[in-house]
Amino acid sequence: YGVTILLVIFGTILGLLTTSITSYVLYRKDFKYRSFVSFFFFFTTLFSGGQVPGYVLTCALGLRDTFWILLLSGFFSVMNMIIMRTYFTGNVPLSLVESAKIDGANDLRIYWSIVLPAATPILATVGLLTALGYWNNWSTARVYISNPDLYPLQYYLYKVFDTAQLQRQLAEIGQADLATLPTE
Repeated sequence: YGVTILLVIFGTILGLLTTSITSYVLYRKDFKYRSFVSFFFFFTTLFSGGQVPGYVLTCALGLRDTFWILLLSGFFSVMNMIIMRTYFTGNVPLSLVESAKIDGANDLRIYWSIVLPAATPILATVGLLTALGYWNNWSTARVYISNPDLYPLQYYLYKVFDTAQLQRQLAEIGQADLATLPTE
């Protein structure tokens, strides 16, 4: 339970922070490379490197069998970022950001004091999606974790279900073989 609870809490906080900051930067019209960075993020939704390069990178960075791979594997979603940026575009007027800039607020102050309070509904939505993603993630542990102390709860449930299914299949095979054997 401890690993799962830590993952959900810290992963959701980290996910909300990175997603909201990225969305805020891409929401701003005065960001010079906005189109290029937006295309870069969108492109990754169309094509991915695949499982093998991800595994090689994880091993090269020394993240295999660590809590960090469980935490870092799901903290940022491009889809959540697009949803949040769209919310900022429709619900946080740029005139509000510009007036705060004129009053002398820096970008961090504008983000923290104006944009985040105006974005509480989308923060709750993306936070829920991120927390559910961490709660339901068993595949990362299956691929990258071999230490049972780092298994999240969902991976334990997966193993129990997989073992029960295997036992049921073996029992069915055994019953079928017993039924086909001659009795005399």
